Amino acid sequence: MAPPHQRGELIGYMSLASPVGMALGPALGGYLEGSFIFAFLVMTALGVIGTLCVLVAHEPPRPAMDRTESGRINKAGTKAGTERKPAFWSLLFTAPIRIPALILFMVGTAFGTMVAFVPLHVRTTGIVVNIGLIYTMSAIASFSIRALAGKASDQLGRGRFISMGLMFYTLAMLTLALSDSAPMLLLAGMFQGAGSGTLIPIIAALMADRSRPNQRGITFGLCLTGFDLGIALAGPVMGRIADASSYSLVFALSGLMTFIGLIIFITTSSKDLQHSVQFALNGGRDVYAVKS
Repeated sequence: MAPPHQRGELIGYMSLASPVGMALGPALGGYLEGSFIFAFLVMTALGVIGTLCVLVAHEPPRPAMDRTESGRINKAGTKAGTERKPAFWSLLFTAPIRIPALILFMVGTAFGTMVAFVPLHVRTTGIVVNIGLIYTMSAIASFSIRALAGKASDQLGRGRFISMGLMFYTLAMLTLALSDSAPMLLLAGMFQGAGSGTLIPIIAALMADRSRPNQRGITFGLCLTGFDLGIALAGPVMGRIADASSYSLVFALSGLMTFIGLIIFITTSSKDLQHSVQFALNGGRDVYAVKS
């Protein structure tokens, strides 16, 4: 629904709702913890309100596409005019999608590791801190940066903000790995929120840039598969490592993953190394963007 020249800005504003909910959720939960039944009824009511909001939303009309045009777009640069529609999962490995999906997989692993193991890390180290404040700091940082990054990415390019988000995530995980006090944990939460608030909406805008209107559902779904897979694997895989070593090590490994993701993005986000570096660091043109 957003015009191309305001896509990052409007996606950033829209996604402000998520960190607001994350900031209010722990506080609301504190008031409702006396009765779990009442707490879950309140959550059900909020879900119903969300459903009603979806029902009254209306999509703009989208132009129909013939099979030839669809084939050319879905192949993402392969021979035009193909009649056979490519398999759903094969699109994941096309040039416009595979690197953002891989980046989101690494970020999802880091996010899942933080959510799963920060409470256990705090308990093990004996740090005196309200764990809810860590996520509140994350939400505040995410909210603050989303209000600015989306609009800036429309003017300065998506790539440098995705790189910035990966740097914030790396700092968050390394700060967690070294944390031995409440201020360091809160700082890690702030870094994670800044990373999430920069990375997620900008990648959403990037996927919109790289797909036609009637293709965006598939593109978003495939790209976010990486994030979901990372969250799903973070618990069992990192949990085994933590059992054999420490929670600090799994945070450090997560930071290493997001740093490797940054290197991968800088070197392979476009059609060759030169274009990738320009796109990721200097606001260069996205060669995979399509005209909407």
